[in-house]
Amino acid sequence: MRRLIRTVMTLLTIMLMAGFCQGCGQTGGRQEAKEDIDVTENAEETKEDDQSAKEAARASDEASPAADEDNGQQDETSYKGPLKLVIENKSHEEYKEPDSYNVLMSGSYAKAYLADECKVAYPELEKSLEAFNKQQEEEYLKTYEEYLNEAKSWYEEAEDKESFAQYSLDKEIDITRADDAFLCIRVNESDYMGGAHGSYGSGGYNFDSVSGKELTLKDVIPDIEALRTVVKDKIVEKYSDSILLDSLDESIPEYLTGEANQGCSWFITPDGVDIYFGIYQLGAYASGTQTVSITYDEHPELFFDGFRKQEDNYVEKVSIWDTITTDINGDGTKDTLMIEPETDDYDWVNSLYITVNGEKNTMEVYGYDTTPYLVHVGGKTYIYVHMTMENDYSTTRAFRVNGNKVEMIGEYGGYITGDLPVPDYESDWITTWEAPFTSPSDIYIGDIIQIFSTHTGIAKAYINDNGELIKPEDYYYAMKSDDYNMTSKKDLTADMVDKESLEVASEKVTVPAKTRLSVYGTKGEDIVDLIDEKGNIYRFSIKTGDWPQTIDGTDIEELFDGIMFAG
Repeated sequence: MRRLIRTVMTLLTIMLMAGFCQGCGQTGGRQEAKEDIDVTENAEETKEDDQSAKEAARASDEASPAADEDNGQQDETSYKGPLKLVIENKSHEEYKEPDSYNVLMSGSYAKAYLADECKVAYPELEKSLEAFNKQQEEEYLKTYEEYLNEAKSWYEEAEDKESFAQYSLDKEIDITRADDAFLCIRVNESDYMGGAHGSYGSGGYNFDSVSGKELTLKDVIPDIEALRTVVKDKIVEKYSDSILLDSLDESIPEYLTGEANQGCSWFITPDGVDIYFGIYQLGAYASGTQTVSITYDEHPELFFDGFRKQEDNYVEKVSIWDTITTDINGDGTKDTLMIEPETDDYDWVNSLYITVNGEKNTMEVYGYDTTPYLVHVGGKTYIYVHMTMENDYSTTRAFRVNGNKVEMIGEYGGYITGDLPVPDYESDWITTWEAPFTSPSDIYIGDIIQIFSTHTGIAKAYINDNGELIKPEDYYYAMKSDDYNMTSKKDLTADMVDKESLEVASEKVTVPAKTRLSVYGTKGEDIVDLIDEKGNIYRFSIKTGDWPQTIDGTDIEELFDGIMFAG
């Protein structure tokens, strides 16, 4: 079995459909009241404690996207596509002893950025994200250092150093809504510092997309007293089997205040808002967390006048084992949906149960780390599920719902992502990137490519109105690697390709011997483009149907050093 080169791992660790965190509703991190981020000069304009509900609604409306249409921030020449983001993931491990692989503490955190094409259209939101990222990074690194020092101290005192429990501190990012009205970032935190169990929780950061203002819950739902009544009724109904506090009338107002520093978290969703109570807030640790959805359709009277649901085509990440309410067939009737993986003792999934309006459908699947998405396109809703497999391979399956029956549309080897920067594996804190799967248009499908070595490539794609993932006929799998790990053994002849158009610019040019090269991309199964360190792109015709792969009848391993295939 040939050794798997590092390039294979370049994008496989960036799985959007695994995070690709596992399930937006699954939480991580201790539940703590977060400090408000002052992201604009006017961030406090509508936060006077004595402001009436009506005034709060009006003030929020003035900060809403609808009110800003005449302010010149977005005109007819502005970017009109979906609000797209890129997530930067940072991870690090500290070892118990130098030159060992026995981990003392691990950590990871994330930052969110607007995609380049969105920055001009949303300049204030970009500033807000800069402030958000700065605060997230500073707070995380400070806490990480505290945990690490404690881990080192306890490790030095431990008699059994070999079995000393590994510490961890992780903060991941999910996007619950991203459009021209609102951006909501859900930060999931988890930690473990020894003992019986760790802690976990989620914090919500909700922004007006145009003004960039970070919103309080009062900005979206002014009448907090009325909201508390609805939240209590929903909690009692949804968690009737759980052991919750008897004093909900006291505990809910304690955490649900509507202010910037309220105890419970909240998230703007495509349909309304989710209210999230962390561990210990409404019950014991064993009771877990509690989340209720307040939809605009169900309670329009609670929302400020400028609020609107997410429109057009969009994607939302959902949780396994959670009951989801949505209009699947576009007939105006709400359906209930639950997605449950059946796992064995090794967490391997062989079946996926998709229950629609109480009717269970058993779908044969295989893999780990089930991450489902609802794709809203063409007035209907489709289910996309990403899973990882052995050797970090990846697969995405699409399902259609007919009545209460579920059928598979297709299986796509790979994962849905965006055009991303090259990961940095050499730094002290490893950096990888992901593009949240939030839109069915203008996406990329990532897959393992077994052409001229084993690589991960991404190709332009979209999801059509029938829920099918489509690659254009002239699709091109671009590779994400700057290793230049291959070297030509002798002078070779190839066509030179223009980097922008990917069309042949010069025919039959010489590629000198000892030129260091990386795979730049593949077109179909008979074209491979290689790029040298100067940025020149050379196109070779390659025969891949038989083994070995050949160029002009010659084994490629006779022409290049550094070619490696995964076994």
